[in-house]
Amino acid sequence: MKQIIKSVLFYTVILLLCIFIGCNKKPPSMLVGGGFRLIDKTHLTALAGEDALMVEDYSSDYATKYTTMDDIYTYILALVGTFAPAASTTVAGISELATCAEVDEGNSTTVVVTPDTLAKSHFGKRDIGFAIHDDGDNTTVADGEKFYVVPSCYDTYSVVDATCGVSGLNGATGGATTVQLRKVRNGVAHDVFMTQITISHNEYSASDESVNATCTDLNTGDLLYWDIDGITTGHPHQGLGCSAVVYKPEAGS
Repeated sequence: MKQIIKSVLFYTVILLLCIFIGCNKKPPSMLVGGGFRLIDKTHLTALAGEDALMVEDYSSDYATKYTTMDDIYTYILALVGTFAPAASTTVAGISELATCAEVDEGNSTTVVVTPDTLAKSHFGKRDIGFAIHDDGDNTTVADGEKFYVVPSCYDTYSVVDATCGVSGLNGATGGATTVQLRKVRNGVAHDVFMTQITISHNEYSASDESVNATCTDLNTGDLLYWDIDGITTGHPHQGLGCSAVVYKPEAGS
């Protein structure tokens, strides 16, 4: 995203500078101060397309040359900064787009959130969860004792993670409680996990599944079942609840 922004800024400012030079017939040194000008390097045929122009500081010894994309981006920010300040809650200006990590952290006051980054952040994720066995009830091997109907607000969402937990170990001595998420669409069933969630006999929860990327998409009316495919030995775990995390992926992904 930042590379795209750099490219757009680069070519926009280059165009504006060329228009400025064409209209004023002199280097735009007054735009930044310190004396900058734009010079053509078309005779250097080995350069990449975006490097066909060079910004040079000619105020002293021509020593500072901006030839890489990052260097030109820095120059452009300095140039644009003379026309527009940094954006804030009270001032309109130039702003940077936030990454998913920055949205998740929620600490920055200077970057801007887009719908796409919001959807992919923690704030754009939703959970689908319920109890399969009540607290104190022994877990048993069974398919789809309870199910969830996908509402229209989750249409085109995808399953990205899941967690299951038990309320009591109940003296289990071995084995594990294993759980599969099954999606049923128009009567046809598909396992959402390639490997199941496995809660070992001495654990209270687990989130160790691997999702099957071809079966994670959700449509309105899909049925989601939590199937218990295995239980602990000695004594079964007691109480079981599961949650699936869903989010809306980028269109076409």
